This record gives sequence, C-alpha cells and structure tokens, in this order.
Amino acid sequence: MIILPDTNALLHFKRPDQANWKAIVGTSEVEIVLTAVPVQEIDKHARQHDVARIRARARDLKAWIRTLLTAEAGPSIDGREPTAFLVGGLDPQVPDDRLIAMALMLQSEGHEVAIYTDDTLIHAKSRGRPIRVIFPPEEDRLKEEPDPLGKEIEKLQRELTTIKAREPRLKLGWASGPNPLIISLPEPATVDARAPTEERERLQPLPDPGRPPPRDPNFKGRFDFAQIRQLSALGPSQIEVIGYNRQLENYHRSYDRYFKLLTEWNFTESRLAELVFIARNDGSAPASSFRAYITLPPGMQALNDADDIGDLPKAPCPPREPQAFGLSSGAYGATASAFPLASLMGPGGMVRPDALDDYPHVDAAAGIIELRRPKLPQHNPFVFEPAYVLIDSSFDGKGGALDVRLTAEELATPLTFKLPFRVNIQPEN
Repeated sequence: MIILPDTNALLHFKRPDQANWKAIVGTSEVEIVLTAVPVQEIDKHARQHDVARIRARARDLKAWIRTLLTAEAGPSIDGREPTAFLVGGLDPQVPDDRLIAMALMLQSEGHEVAIYTDDTLIHAKSRGRPIRVIFPPEEDRLKEEPDPLGKEIEKLQRELTTIKAREPRLKLGWASGPNPLIISLPEPATVDARAPTEERERLQPLPDPGRPPPRDPNFKGRFDFAQIRQLSALGPSQIEVIGYNRQLENYHRSYDRYFKLLTEWNFTESRLAELVFIARNDGSAPASSFRAYITLPPGMQALNDADDIGDLPKAPCPPREPQAFGLSSGAYGATASAFPLASLMGPGGMVRPDALDDYPHVDAAAGIIELRRPKLPQHNPFVFEPAYVLIDSSFDGKGGALDVRLTAEELATPLTFKLPFRVNIQPEN
C-alpha cells in the first residue's frame, strides 16, 4: 500500500517512517511516498512560517527529505504533477486537490493508495472518489511546545490577566437606589396675588389737614396754649402728613418689589433638588484618585449649595402714622408682615462645606459636578454629600439623563455611561 502523507500530517504528527502502520492500516507492508505538494510546502514553511516552532519542525523535515534523495531504501519522493487527473472540480491551484489527483494517478497505475492526513477538508473532498483517506492516530500527535516568542506572549497574557483581575470595577449611582431616580418637586408656595392691592387699601395716604391756626400776636409767652388746644383738636400738622404720605408711597413701591421677589424666590425654591450619589468598587483592588465627572443636561443648573438661591426676601416696614398734636418722635418702628412668612422658609441651617473630598466640587459655568475620593476601597460603598441643582420646568412629567465619566489611576481608559432621572411635581395638599 502506498501512503501519501500531506503537509499537515508531516508537521503535527510523528514522521511517517516512525509510525506503527500495522496498528494504523493493519499491515506493516507500506510504501511512503512524498509528492510534490508536501515537499514544496515544507520548504516554504521552513523559510517563512509565522510560528517559530513550525519553522523549526519544517527545517528538520526538510533535512530529512534531503536524505531521501540518496537513500536506497525507505520513503521515496515522486515529483510528478498529475495534470491529467485534475478534473471533476479539482483545481490545480489548490494543493489539496493536487494531492487527491496524485492519489488517483497512482491508483490508475494499479497501486493501492491511501492519503494520510488530519485535514478534514481533504476527507470531505475525497468522498465520492475511490480513494482511501486515513486520520493519523491521536497518540502520534506532536506535543505543542510553545516557541520562545510564544512563551513570552503567554507570559505577558498571564500577567495581563492578573493585572485585570486586580483592577477596580467602579460604579456610580443614586444613593436612594432606584434607577431612574424619581425627583419629586413641590408646587411653588402659594402667594395671594391681591396682596399688593390689599396693602394699598389698608394703608392709604392721610388727608391734608390744611395750615395750622395763626399765632396770637398778643401772646408774649413761650407756649401759646390756645394754639396747642387747636392743634390737638386738628391732629397732625400738614408737614407731618406730607412727610408720612411720601414715606407711604415709597413703602408701597418697596412692597411691590418685595412681592415680585417673593414670588420669584418661591418658584426658584420649588425647583431646587438634592442629588445624592453613591460610589462603589466591586473589583478586587482599591481605586486611587477616584474622580466622577457628572455633566448636567441643558435646563439643569448646578449650585455650590442650597443657599445659592439667596435668602428669603424680607417684607419692608410701613411708616408709622403721625400722632395728633405733633408728638410723633419721627422714628418709625417695625410692623408685622402682611404674610405669615414662616411657612415659606426654604432649606435652612445649611453650613457651607469646606473644600473636602466628601463634598461635590461644582463648575456652575460648565454645568459639571465633580466627585472626588483619594481612595475608593473595594466592597465599601461611599455616599457623597448632596449636590444641589435647579431644574427647569421643561423636565416636568418626564426626565433626562446625566452624563457620567469615571476615572482612577488604575483604569487604562475612563468609564462613561448615563444616569437617568425623572421629574414629578407634587401638588399642594
């Protein structure tokens, strides 16, 4: 029986002259013939194969093949090209097809022929043709020892895997848990729009009392008691009334401005939201110099703290009405506000934090909130102090998302993702 080994069998299994052919084909009476296809491919692989281990095997096989040229016994080389048998779909440009054609040619010469290969495609192409194809036994497969370059690559891959296994796995989310976050905003505090008008009706200018009575020319003393009795009956003097009325008009203008500011402040205070973030490290190593850069969408404004919306506007004090007989001291004391302001107070008692890493760092102009931690240990979540934002009414009943970028010294590239939120308006009770 003639055995035609292909390149695959020569490179990855024992040399055919060392195989146990009786165990493989049932007889030791075999003739091993190397055709032009494996000889050419072995020569090519010895020069330019990508894998150093295969190049070394090909060089050893090339040296062995050269010994066959002068050997009187053993495997032989048949360099003929089976041109006439490259029919029935066999392509002369395909090495496997040339090997099959060579087997057909030797078979036509009266020989029993078998192709020896581990190439599944050759087995498939030989079906339907009168050719025997034999798989090499698995125990004859050469050990795939990595070449020096391959060993170095495997070592680097192991080191990379170890490094990746020690990488932190960073996450940032809402401290309250749900995703998306539901931001509930109250309706603005109700202020009676009729208040300025009612205040003008409550405090109206005094009528002009006219000129005071003339002084008695015959009275030579310091006090004209007759004139005093007349002034007491008439009430405040004309000068005091004019002064009071001017102060009252200024007061009403101040009250109008106050009412406008109060309405605006109530609306702004109702759009104030508190965002609390939690950072996690689910990896196997701590993260150093952790940074979270949170970019707000248009319509959302970052604040350094809740006090940035300003203090609650204070109601102006009305002037004190002048007293009869001109006894007013001219000092105008404070009076109660027209509104019960206690119910309109916003978040109070807020202490402006120092520049600590627990607190958000805000770039209001860029719309970015930065969170910092010098170290974020694994499996130890950290909740930051609240960040405060003003939310435009365009988000009401719907929502949006914050763009988040996480960095740390141990990360090769930043992590980017979105944090969704939804805005709901709570009606007044």
